[in-house]
Amino acid sequence: MSLVTALPNPLDRSEVTLQAGNRPHELRMNGLFELPIGPNKLFFANSSGWLARLLERWQTSWILNISSAPWANIAAQNRMYAGATGVPDMLYPIDFNSLKNYEWGNLPSGSQLNANVFGGDQFATVPDPQCNVVTTKQSFNQAAGSTTSRCTLRALARIVPAGTPGSFILSDGTNRSAVIALQNPAPGSRGNLGYNVIKTFGSIRFDASASKSFVIDEKRSLQVRIDATNVLNHPTPGAPTLDINGNNTFGNITTKTGTRMFQGQLRLSF
Repeated sequence: MSLVTALPNPLDRSEVTLQAGNRPHELRMNGLFELPIGPNKLFFANSSGWLARLLERWQTSWILNISSAPWANIAAQNRMYAGATGVPDMLYPIDFNSLKNYEWGNLPSGSQLNANVFGGDQFATVPDPQCNVVTTKQSFNQAAGSTTSRCTLRALARIVPAGTPGSFILSDGTNRSAVIALQNPAPGSRGNLGYNVIKTFGSIRFDASASKSFVIDEKRSLQVRIDATNVLNHPTPGAPTLDINGNNTFGNITTKTGTRMFQGQLRLSF
């Protein structure tokens, strides 16, 4: 726990939160061993001649890094002052971490390279309710002759069963019912949601290498080395979009890291 980095109220320095990079569990391991191949080893124990020289004394090293997920903010508009980190007001109680339904390709667009951490069908963005209280007189909230609101604030709605108290029908043509879950705080106030409320994604990475030195003569030797990064080919999803003011992008993931790669090296020493 530590003091909030960008205080929403500079006169109140009592607010603390988990650090965004907080990872409760981390495991780091590494090792080095000689492969059991060649004369008098587990495999090819009876080999001899050039085959024995080729197979023996291969050394392998490996590094394993496993870490649990860090935390992230759900963002909203800054309502106190410019340097604040805006967080929304929660109107409908939700445990976001229990609603995760993540797999690649579950965005409504159907793209196999994208995903939504909540499955893409649990939330929708709607106009923020406070836009309705801005007067339309003197073209304050609408341009003359227009029906489009100047207020661009959005709120996050939770999809719920029809008939849920306080629910309304979405205007997107799907006939789904929803309730306002998160909205931007009113001007001059800060959101009640708090900071770093969603766990993102942990990571696992296993790297390995194998190498062997061949003696050419008394002064020269040749080393062969093969390196493999992310041997398990385990991708780590990028950070999801967690701003409630996006256009139905809440929870979207469009990037990932962790491509498996191999690299070979030859080194002549003389």
